[in-house]
Amino acid sequence: MGVITNEHPKCMTEISYKDTILSRQLRQLVSFGIEEVVMTTGYYDKILVDYCDALHLPLKFTFVNNPEYATTNYIYSIYCAKDHLKDDDIILMHGDLVFESQVMEAVMSSEKSCMAVSSTLPLPEKDYI
Repeated sequence: MGVITNEHPKCMTEISYKDTILSRQLRQLVSFGIEEVVMTTGYYDKILVDYCDALHLPLKFTFVNNPEYATTNYIYSIYCAKDHLKDDDIILMHGDLVFESQVMEAVMSSEKSCMAVSSTLPLPEKDYI
């Protein structure tokens, strides 16, 4: 995303006149009754925290900074957040993905552990090697 993300994280990229990727995801979570969000952060930690606060959504946020964000991937970020994840159902969402509410509905209604992936795009090797 290059120059678009010089001053903010990818999740804050505008996708419409009223939404960023992140604001859309968070509103979707609210619409499905989610009340708590554990969000991992990196380089733009303060910008992300301030942005989420400014959205005034009925969500309880816990922000966990990954101090090694520059040399690690999201798996390490999840490891950093492990103490904040309850023994409950977890929905892991990447902050740079836009998806329809039907995808969230399918995940939320599943009785089993599941994941949703695009069948039209190749999976990124860096996440599966």
